[in-house]
Amino acid sequence: MDLNILINRVKKIVLSPQKEWITIKDENSTVRDLIMDYAGPLITLGSITLFLRNLSLEYSLAGTLMTAMIYFISMFGSMYLSALIIVEMCDSFGIEKNKTKIFTLVIYSSIAFYLAQVVVNLHNQLSLLTVFSLYTVYLYWIGVGVYFEGLSKRKMGFVVISVFIIYISFLLLQYILSPLLIIANNPNFIQF
Repeated sequence: MDLNILINRVKKIVLSPQKEWITIKDENSTVRDLIMDYAGPLITLGSITLFLRNLSLEYSLAGTLMTAMIYFISMFGSMYLSALIIVEMCDSFGIEKNKTKIFTLVIYSSIAFYLAQVVVNLHNQLSLLTVFSLYTVYLYWIGVGVYFEGLSKRKMGFVVISVFIIYISFLLLQYILSPLLIIANNPNFIQF
């Protein structure tokens, strides 16, 4: 992972998505590359900011570590799960089942969500900034238009269902993992 490449990609996808999606379409990245170079570092940064915030609030170290790990698992898991579900949905829209294209769309369009989470994780009073994560929908819309030009009449349906899958995957994993958060934030949880 090259930090300069990551920063430049984040800036370009947020500030000029149409041009950046065209550039991205011409690249030959693998799913592994996308995860290791973009999704992984941004999700990890979100976990670190959450860890630091909870540590500053004097939660137990074990609870703080558990919370950061649950955050990482739910963010990474929802990204991966939603991409796999969207790949399976492609046939219904007459789109080629291309795992790399779908992972590319999900990961790059989620950059706005990942950035919003990094900032919000720094302090509870910044939670209003989660509204920036809605920019994910716009980034996804632009990306779908670049990757699937022939989708015109079905584009709205594909984007709405895809975004629904992305957000529901995240909420579902949060719900499944929430009992662990309750345990981790219990004052009687392992202290060290």
